[in-house]
Amino acid sequence: MRRLTLSLAVAAALCVQAVLSPIASASPAHPTVRPSSRHVAGSGSGLSTTTLGSRQLSSRTLTHASSDVLFIGDIAATGVEVYTIATGRSKVSRLYGYGAFAGTIAGRWGTFAYQFTGISTASGLRGVIRIDSGMDGLSGVRGVIRWQGAGSSFTYNGDVRFLRHRHPGDPSAARQVQVAGSGAGTSATTLDSRQVGSQTLTHVISGVELTGDIAATGTEVLTVVADASTGAVAFRGYGILAGTVADRWGLFRYHFTGAAGTSGVSGEIVFVSGMEALHSLRGAVQWEGPGATFNYDGTVRIASAPNRP
Repeated sequence: MRRLTLSLAVAAALCVQAVLSPIASASPAHPTVRPSSRHVAGSGSGLSTTTLGSRQLSSRTLTHASSDVLFIGDIAATGVEVYTIATGRSKVSRLYGYGAFAGTIAGRWGTFAYQFTGISTASGLRGVIRIDSGMDGLSGVRGVIRWQGAGSSFTYNGDVRFLRHRHPGDPSAARQVQVAGSGAGTSATTLDSRQVGSQTLTHVISGVELTGDIAATGTEVLTVVADASTGAVAFRGYGILAGTVADRWGLFRYHFTGAAGTSGVSGEIVFVSGMEALHSLRGAVQWEGPGATFNYDGTVRIASAPNRP
């Protein structure tokens, strides 16, 4: 596999790096979390929404959108959802997509990701969130949470657990596709930061745009780990995007790791989930680069027959 230039959301990371000593690669281990279960409840709101694209599928219109979202209560976090709104002849709209967030769940601090579904009727919105991945203090988090509301505000109620290990399933019937291209981090905002020993952990949310064999727009939520004792800067987080992979249209999610060095940044992106025609998307690409622009190169697998959303 050829390694090319890539930097996802590193504009903010390089700002952190500029105030530290020269950088070496690092990949800090995640803390161990003991299994436990907690009930969580609270409220939230959508802060802004952007339409990413739309297409007609038979009698339905599928619209990809991105929303900045805030949770308060037992889940206190900020992040983004990238999702599809499916509308047909009826007045009912259905929603499904991904969320990636940074903050706390039941007092534990880190980043986490989920899948969600919803239905919109004249009486309001309701649906289910399934938390299926977490990092840092939220490693092993899983949960099922019901939400309901009207307009941009909602309440939530459910249960979360902290498990030791879980690995995503692998699609059984898929074709391999080589993918390469370029893109950019389009924006970066620092969400919060804390000190853990000699390390400074900073949550960042960044807009991302990919071009080439992967042509998609979305957002990353990541942790930048800067170690004052060694000068190392490392990255880990989630990305959720909407667009096409090898000409297949849909939503997809990945997790990634990386490190900054004297020659730039490098790491790996692992695709773990997709929806619509990308429902079986798996694979990995290697990346490296000098800053907020990038190229990527790797292999993905996509099932031969897409499912119907």
